[in-house]
Amino acid sequence: VGWFNSITSIYPDLVKDIEDLLEKSPNLPLNLAALKTAMDKKLTPKFDEFDNDMTRETWARYVYQLQSIVEQMVKVKSVQVLNGNLEAIRSSWTRIQILRLFLHHVIPPNMDPLLKKTVLAKVKTVWMTLKNPDMKTHATFKNVIQVLKIINVQAAKLHYTGGVNECIRCEEIPKCAVALPCGHVGCEDCLLEFVEQRRERRCPGERCKTPKIPDDFEIKSTFDVNEAVKKHGEF
Repeated sequence: VGWFNSITSIYPDLVKDIEDLLEKSPNLPLNLAALKTAMDKKLTPKFDEFDNDMTRETWARYVYQLQSIVEQMVKVKSVQVLNGNLEAIRSSWTRIQILRLFLHHVIPPNMDPLLKKTVLAKVKTVWMTLKNPDMKTHATFKNVIQVLKIINVQAAKLHYTGGVNECIRCEEIPKCAVALPCGHVGCEDCLLEFVEQRRERRCPGERCKTPKIPDDFEIKSTFDVNEAVKKHGEF
């Protein structure tokens, strides 16, 4: 009853919903009914509203409010708490916590509005990828990494032409970055060395569709390109 009281003191508006759930599932322990209702009603993300900063902040606050209660409940090894529901609760809570961390670290305050819009468009994809939130499983880990790579590439397209966040030759973050006419980005030294070795003015990218570098193009780093690379590196 203690956890039930704690949950309903935070969300008094959920009492009627808890009663409705208990009518449908009379064998469900009171504490679990309260927690399940809170997670369903307060912590299920409303992605069509997540572009609003206040909505995301409110959602994160709800997560923090329930955190200590959930952690206490999943640690207790009583039959009442377990009741076949512990793993489902732990799984749902892990999914919620991963999304909270994603929002906290990837969408910080004062983020560029266009970049924020690009990332927010993929938040639902992150959530759906976490249907099985066990990051120790290869499939889940692989899928999450794939989504993050997609977000990274789309962010790169906003920062500089071509959507590349690494040198086309050394595959590291470009130093003294140069944006080639084809759209690829590379370190100034890498590009100059490549052209000298090949004795041909072309992009190092093997699959570059327009590899030729015009004779009047100077392979030299510019402030704008360096700033774009720095900005994306921070992201």
